[in-house]
Amino acid sequence: MIIIKDSEPYNVEIQQILTLTVNEVINKSKNEKELLKLSGTAFEKVVCDTLNSMSAGTSFLGKFEQSTAHAFPDIFAKILENNWFGIEVKTSQSDWKCFGNSIFETTRIGNLDDRIYVFFGKFSKSDLECKWARYDECIDNINITHSPRYQINMDVKDNPINSVFSKMGISYIDFAKSNVSNRMEHVRKYKRKGLGQNAALWWLPDSDDLNNIDEQKLIIKLFASLEKTKKAEIRSTAIMFFPEVFSNRNDKYTKIPTWLASQYGVVMGNIRDLFSAGGQGKIDFNGKLYKLPRVCIHLDNCVNQIKQALAIADQEDLRDNWNLSDDMIFLDFDEKLDYWIKSVEHNLYELKGVPNNFPIKAWLSYLFK
Repeated sequence: MIIIKDSEPYNVEIQQILTLTVNEVINKSKNEKELLKLSGTAFEKVVCDTLNSMSAGTSFLGKFEQSTAHAFPDIFAKILENNWFGIEVKTSQSDWKCFGNSIFETTRIGNLDDRIYVFFGKFSKSDLECKWARYDECIDNINITHSPRYQINMDVKDNPINSVFSKMGISYIDFAKSNVSNRMEHVRKYKRKGLGQNAALWWLPDSDDLNNIDEQKLIIKLFASLEKTKKAEIRSTAIMFFPEVFSNRNDKYTKIPTWLASQYGVVMGNIRDLFSAGGQGKIDFNGKLYKLPRVCIHLDNCVNQIKQALAIADQEDLRDNWNLSDDMIFLDFDEKLDYWIKSVEHNLYELKGVPNNFPIKAWLSYLFK
């Protein structure tokens, strides 16, 4: 086999194929509404099949293959002997942002270098929008969850200066080829630039042992020091992840302190105050005034924020926080929402301070349906 070192002509070809694939998948979704309900894995197959059908007359004809489960990226093409091309498929139900893979790329397919693209599908009940971009040009941040992960933002793809690699002063390929210690040093320097006066850099691994990476967050700060909008965001996300806050359980706040620290780098003296400070409030529903616990008032005021948080929540995070079995999978946003509403409803029927005549089910349906 002849080894071709210059891959630029192939970059031009694959970009043309990606553009055709975007248009074809969007057109398919207009006539085949079942595409709007596909799982992530099923959508990957649609993208892969469409890439192959759109590659007629090019060097990529029939070359696109789906990777094995959990491998990065989702699709690859062995167009050259040692210089392959990859496509990571991402989806969202709210915006053009999502988590990418771990910065350590331990499941990365070889021979790719920086020849990796993102194919992004943004789903709604009525339509599907798609975009593609070079992987390194649409990563705008590094977040810390189970391990440091890239954040993909398709809105920055046309302005590479906003990519995280531009901000760190290193190319994606040089970053990917460096060892773990060097990568983390770049991340440390990058994160320190955003530290405020009342925050401290408290977690970033120095070890090359990836097993030591824990669910921690980079910056620790007091909840009371946050802006009002950030407090509201955290409260609504907590309400979504922990529907037990509507229950009478003695341990209903137990999981929240570690979640606050790991996801936001925030500590709070009395977690109960996040949901119940202020005692009770009043809600006007169907022409009647009901006196309800403060957590219900918060729920009434942050419906859209809860929906947004639920739309972007990872299946794994939902399973962990909702104590679900590993085989529990939500096929779409509506299934996640239905499950959450039922959990809240079940808890509210037992919550002290909720009047017996308050129509819980009708109220939740009015707010979220």
